[in-house]
Amino acid sequence: MAVLWKLLYQPLKTLMAERAQRIAQGLDYSKEMESAKNAWTQTEAQMLNRAQTETQKIITAAQARAKEIESEARADAQKQIQDLVEMGKQTILRQQKQAEEELETKITNLVSIVAEKFLEKKVTAESDEQLIKKIFKSV
Repeated sequence: MAVLWKLLYQPLKTLMAERAQRIAQGLDYSKEMESAKNAWTQTEAQMLNRAQTETQKIITAAQARAKEIESEARADAQKQIQDLVEMGKQTILRQQKQAEEELETKITNLVSIVAEKFLEKKVTAESDEQLIKKIFKSV
C-alpha cells in the first residue's frame, strides 16, 4: 500500500492540487474579466449618456439658431416689403404731383386760349360800342 501511496496517490494528489489551483486561477481570472467587463459596460453607458446629452444640446442649439435665422429673415423681408411699399407710395405721389402739374399747365393754356377767344370777341364788340358812343357824342 505504501507503494500505491507513493506511486499513485501522491502524484494524483499533486495533480489534483495543481488542477484545483488552475481552476481557482481560472475562476479568479474570470471574476477579474467579469469586473472589467462590468466596468467597461458602465463606462460605455456613461459615454453614451454623455454623447446623447451633447447631441441633444447641439440639436437644441441648432433649432434655436434656426429660429433666430428665420426671425431675422422674416424681419428683413418685412423691412424690404415696407421699403418697397414706401418707394411705391413715393413714386405714386411724385407721378400724381407731375400729373397735377401737367393738368394745371394744360388747363391754364386752355383757359388762356378760351379767354383770348372770348376777350377778342368781347373786346371787339365793346370797342365797337364805345367807338359808336364816342362818335355820337362828337356829333
